[in-house]
Amino acid sequence: MKKTVSLILTLVMLASFSPCMAEPSAVPDAGVPVLMYHSISSKYDRSFCVPAQQFDSEMRYLREHDYHSVSPAELYAALTDGTPLPENPVLITFDDGFGDNYKTAWPILKKYGFRATFFIVTNEVGDYSIDWPQLRELADAGNTIGSHTVHHRDLSTLSPGQQKSEIFDSKATLEKQLDIPITTFCIPYGKYNKTTLTLLREAGYTISFTTTEGRVCAGDDIFTLHRVHMIGGTSLESFSSMVSGREKSAK
Repeated sequence: MKKTVSLILTLVMLASFSPCMAEPSAVPDAGVPVLMYHSISSKYDRSFCVPAQQFDSEMRYLREHDYHSVSPAELYAALTDGTPLPENPVLITFDDGFGDNYKTAWPILKKYGFRATFFIVTNEVGDYSIDWPQLRELADAGNTIGSHTVHHRDLSTLSPGQQKSEIFDSKATLEKQLDIPITTFCIPYGKYNKTTLTLLREAGYTISFTTTEGRVCAGDDIFTLHRVHMIGGTSLESFSSMVSGREKSAK
């Protein structure tokens, strides 16, 4: 009996040192909130427009409560290699490349010491949207520029060839114009299929985000990560709950 107990204890001790044993996750148990903004203005539907005053209040809240903005590269390293994230991590993202992302959001981000990720539809750069000099300035300041395809089409409805063009060509254009590697992608409308995910890997992207509501947790698929949808009219109390994980969506 004693020999049996001793053998069991020995096996348990050996297992505790096994290189296959799961390491403690670098991602907080509650997950990482990836905030999904679009336009920072009051011009359009509040479902994708957040007024400047509200955005300022939200960034001030994050600063006052010791949140730290992280990049997609840092999140990728935490998910794949266990690289530690700073305390209270938050990833701030903007879809579509609205001109107010640079003119309105960027000054507020700078004021509170944050950096963000801007997902760009390359065929829309310029005019009312963000332009190339502004994107270069954002990249030079430590922000991340990611692809949001060429035309912002529903990829799940396109042929493999059409998908490849949207995914590959947008990356090539951004890299040529900005002279930086583009490894982050955002799926338009959050709609995709197996072909989409295969092409993202082939194109050289390392991480991709959807519009599916939720937080990023350890073990999530690196190419279909969730985000927290930010809308106009969200109270600061509700915002607090959203970033802390106490609720899933704005009210």
